[in-house]
Amino acid sequence: MRKTIYFPLFIFVLFSFSSISAQEAVDFARLRDKMVERQIISRGIRDAGVIKAMQDVPRHLFVPLTHRNSSHNDCPVPIGEGQTISQPFWET
Repeated sequence: MRKTIYFPLFIFVLFSFSSISAQEAVDFARLRDKMVERQIISRGIRDAGVIKAMQDVPRHLFVPLTHRNSSHNDCPVPIGEGQTISQPFWET
């Protein structure tokens, strides 16, 4: 009897988290596309390899959950231990 109750609950939780993750992935892909357009291409970067790498690398996965919404902003983002991931475009 217990298995009958817990299994549907398990399935509900599993699908709830997977749909959140899918939506999150779409949102981060959109943010990444905007970042590349506004911060990379618009500043004169034309190298196809650099542009493709910036479009393909899931930058948000390299920062803690608490800072993921900032991972595509034009500023350094804390990654822990007093370190940061640099902003996407850095002029020398």
